[in-house]
Amino acid sequence: LEESVDSDASGFAVWTNNAEEEYTQFSQEIRLVSSWEGPFEWIAGVYYQDWDLDFNVRTPLPTTGFFSALGLLNPAVAVLADGTNWREFNGDSELYAGFAQGTWSFTDVLRLTVGARYTYEDKNGYREMNFTRTSTGELDITQAATARAVFGIDYANLGEATGGAFPIHRLKDSRSEDFITPTAILEWDISDGTMLYGSVSSGAKAGGFDARGDSAAADEFEFEDESVLAWELGSKSRLADGRVEFNTAIFYSDYEDLQVSQFNGVVGFLVGNAAKATSQGIEVDGRWLITEGLTMTFAGAYLAFQFDEYDGTCSAGTGLPAGSVCDYSGKPNIFSPEWTANASLEYATGLTDNIDFRGNLDLLYTDEQYVNVTLDDNIIQDSVTRVNARVALETDNW
Repeated sequence: LEESVDSDASGFAVWTNNAEEEYTQFSQEIRLVSSWEGPFEWIAGVYYQDWDLDFNVRTPLPTTGFFSALGLLNPAVAVLADGTNWREFNGDSELYAGFAQGTWSFTDVLRLTVGARYTYEDKNGYREMNFTRTSTGELDITQAATARAVFGIDYANLGEATGGAFPIHRLKDSRSEDFITPTAILEWDISDGTMLYGSVSSGAKAGGFDARGDSAAADEFEFEDESVLAWELGSKSRLADGRVEFNTAIFYSDYEDLQVSQFNGVVGFLVGNAAKATSQGIEVDGRWLITEGLTMTFAGAYLAFQFDEYDGTCSAGTGLPAGSVCDYSGKPNIFSPEWTANASLEYATGLTDNIDFRGNLDLLYTDEQYVNVTLDDNIIQDSVTRVNARVALETDNW
């Protein structure tokens, strides 16, 4: 994968990130399944996965343009022209897992499913950052020191050239972890068309190494695993002789060490952990066959997400110095609107023996939400309502 991104968020030619990424992955799963006869059904298996990632970014600063113009006001900044900021990251992982799940049918209408998964994972990570003169590829100490002061980035060769006066940004580490994630689900068919259920489950996401961080501090290179304990109560129904489907769910999720992206207050983003967070809410969705060819689908959700314990980097809107730490406890996460809803009408009919007409009308609503990891109150996306309409002709060939 190759990409070129204008990352300065301005109309000036300041810097463009030129990235190359190579990722390979292999996975294999083997399952054993029961014959599905009798009151007990089961499935068991093993899973293996490995991946390897090579990622590098070159960010050349132009010899003319923004920095040379800024140098007229501050000659010290002008030395950044003809410089290149670059990073390299290499990571690999090897994962082994085993899982089993069984369902007991106590009666024709009452079932209990219990399962668990054991996962073990090894990870390795390496990250290096440097700043060199673009035209020669060599270190210019004045240029690199200025880049560090402006962007807050630690560079490997700057630390080496000064005998360690600056941190040497060449980080390498490995980690391994294992966890067991059980689940239990109870289902009760209270009628021919309605099933009630309750579930409790746990989940985990392995920790790892941050490819995008800017600090040479070893404790900021690594982030920890996250875990969640989730509860859910709900129903699934078919009504009106199967013409209506209606589903409900009430959920509560308790997160420990939730993995989050944090802005470092200058130009970088770090992957870290928020100590505690909870997510709870209600969801409904369904379909209704109004008449032959006319179908309505709908869904709605209320979400209450908040960080219970989270000390993150302060946003620029606070007016505090870059890198200051703020308490975000009680705030929601990014992309977590309180209310969402959608509804759609679809009409389909045959026009001729081999041509069908299909028309759709969609209505989608999303409540206001944070869209920036700094959780800055000045950067909130207002609520949005979208209306989409489509018409189509279909045949067997197109």
